Amino acid sequence: MTYVLINPVTDRMTNPEELEKALHEHGLRRVFCRENWTRRVLEEYSAVLQTEDKTVLDTRCPMAVELVRALHIDRIREAPVLPILLHCAKELSDREDLQEGEIVVTTPCRALAEQGNRFKLPRTVFITAREFLDVIGYHSVKQLDCSPIPPGFFDPLGVVTVTATGGQEITERAASLPLKTRLFEALFCPGGCHNGDGV
Repeated sequence: MTYVLINPVTDRMTNPEELEKALHEHGLRRVFCRENWTRRVLEEYSAVLQTEDKTVLDTRCPMAVELVRALHIDRIREAPVLPILLHCAKELSDREDLQEGEIVVTTPCRALAEQGNRFKLPRTVFITAREFLDVIGYHSVKQLDCSPIPPGFFDPLGVVTVTATGGQEITERAASLPLKTRLFEALFCPGGCHNGDGV
């Protein structure tokens, strides 16, 4: 059996019934996480903020992290927190009920797929959604008007957060962060995790 975890961006771009039919025709079974990783990741960031004096960089988006890293801004520290999708994949890889099969994790961009594959999780492969949907012959993808993962993820933490999306905005805001900034939320796709090269 091959199990498939569909990322939230791709999920919103597909028709549930049509996607389920395509998966079934290829002998694939869709799986979901049991843990609320969105909440858990927020808790991890909250814990980092308790011990870090410098501005904490959002590490959910590998492209944004690479961009900020290249700017060499000393007052910004990367959070040692994995993207939510990688947490999800680790859960599935460890689950006893999925030990007999392979796990495919779709991603909205090539950078996230490459980051996931570097972890070499047992029986798990990360692939861009575009590549996966091509393999199963699903072509009824709809264009989204807005991101299902928009800026504002850290709002529940109630700390001073500067948000930037898109390469130019990230570069500009990283260079002029107010001193009181506790978190720098950065997503490389303009408007949020959306329209990456993997979708």
